[in-house]
Amino acid sequence: MMLTKARKKRLWELARSPAQVWARYQLWRRSCLAFLPQRPPAAIPPDFDDLWFLYRLIRTRRPKTVLEFGSGCSTAVIANALQHNSSGHLYSLEVDPVWAQWTRRCLAPSLMPWVDLQVSRLTRTTYRNIAVFRHLDIPAISPDIVYLDSPPLTADCRVAVDPVDLELRLKPGSTLIVDGRRANVAFLQNHLRHRYHIWKRWAPWGSTIFDLKEVSISEAISPPWTNAVLQGVS
Repeated sequence: MMLTKARKKRLWELARSPAQVWARYQLWRRSCLAFLPQRPPAAIPPDFDDLWFLYRLIRTRRPKTVLEFGSGCSTAVIANALQHNSSGHLYSLEVDPVWAQWTRRCLAPSLMPWVDLQVSRLTRTTYRNIAVFRHLDIPAISPDIVYLDSPPLTADCRVAVDPVDLELRLKPGSTLIVDGRRANVAFLQNHLRHRYHIWKRWAPWGSTIFDLKEVSISEAISPPWTNAVLQGVS
């Protein structure tokens, strides 16, 4: 991703902020930052505050299954949290084969049993006359936590529809985390069918969290998606 000078300056300012320094220290204390030397030189600096939030969420909620759209620093930190829980598994989808290889290099051998990292095909389509991206190779799982940080968006397509596709697999207590992506958050607020408690972390470009409270009975009886779509088959 190309960064403007202003954006680079802002990222470096954030990296030196007290919240970032504190979060980095907490992750370091828990041996979660071994991936840093392996990252490509041109990679965007990690948001340690976001990573610390993800780590704490995984440790607290102890999910059995996590689904991540977009690999990178979060993959290593989530895998560390699952390993520290001694339970759970991460399925990470990446649309860029080169970046997937970088992520694999960043994962310590001890973390590999906790992660299934795969390259997914991506298509651009429409959903109710809105341009959207859709991953085509989603594993047949029922995730407890979904982390949406992919694909790279464009000026004329700013939404990933995958959480809507996945909704019928989710159970009460499941959590969807959207990293920034304000247009995607607005889309999900308009098109998700179940009842959620929605809250936002205070942070620049902060995450929005959808906690599933209640499944819609009408949707459970009459699902609008076929099994083929739910399993990511085009």
